[in-house]
Formats: sequence, C-alpha cells, structure tokens
Amino acid sequence: MKIKWLVLILLLLVLTASACTQEASDEVSDLYGTYRLEELLYRNPLSSQFGFQPSEETYTLTEDALIHTKEDGSVQQHTIAYPNETIDGQAFAEDFLIEVTGGLDLSTYPAYQRYVLKEPGRLNGYILYQADGELWLATTNAGQTPPDYYIWELHKLARQDSPERS
Repeated sequence: MKIKWLVLILLLLVLTASACTQEASDEVSDLYGTYRLEELLYRNPLSSQFGFQPSEETYTLTEDALIHTKEDGSVQQHTIAYPNETIDGQAFAEDFLIEVTGGLDLSTYPAYQRYVLKEPGRLNGYILYQADGELWLATTNAGQTPPDYYIWELHKLARQDSPERS
C-alpha cells in the first residue's frame, strides 16, 4: 500500500515539473519575433554618443539566435540561449557600472525577468528585461568583476510582427 502511494506521489511530482517546464518554455517562445528600438532608456555616461535617432534596424529573436539587421542590410547573427531569472530593482541596478540617475526609475516594477543573451566566448552581449508587458534590450560591455558585464545602453523595444503560436 505504501508503494502505491509513493508511486502516485512521484507521478504527481513528475507531471507538475513537466507542466512548469512547458510553461517556462511557452513564456520564452512568446518573445520570438522582430523588434525595433523604440526609445533610449539609458546610456552609460562614459559614452561618446549623444541623443537617440530612431532607425530601421531590427532585432529578431528566435529559439537560438538574436539576429541584428542594420539599416544597410548587413546582418549579425548571435547564437544565444535564454537562461532567465526573476530579479528585483536592486539586482537590476547592479547590472549598471555607474549608478542610474535621472529618468529611469528601477523600482517601478516589483520584479523583472532577466535573460542574459551572451554567446560563448564573447565579451560583449545583450540582456533582455521583461516587466509588465514591456521588453527592453540592453547592450553590454565586459566588466572586470562579476557578473562580468555591465549595461552600456538600454532601449525599449517595439514589436514589429505578431507573435506566432505553435
């Protein structure tokens, strides 16, 4: 009798774990699509660039790549994975080299989903942040201390296509 209960409990645990894995996979696949940079939210003060000019550049997220198509038609493809974690405003602030001041309020949302999109062996990369229906793309530079990167620019993304459902 105890074995039957043990088997039943194990079966329920396996089914629950499977459902959680599928839900996380569905959440990531909802991100797949093509985006444009809509708004500059932050630029590292050490940058020599000023202002933000909207462009025709696009960023396409697929299951295993971030594809950056520049205005001149050239394409850069970065092999990526989607490890994610839920973070709060304090953890988000730690992704910046220099303390954020001004218009960007990191405490606006109680939680963010952070997807570090970094190619193996590459120093610079991208991070996706998702909060309350908004999607932000950060470009990162290599840091000297953990977490080994810091945000150089942060843009709000605007979706250019309709999410496809499988």
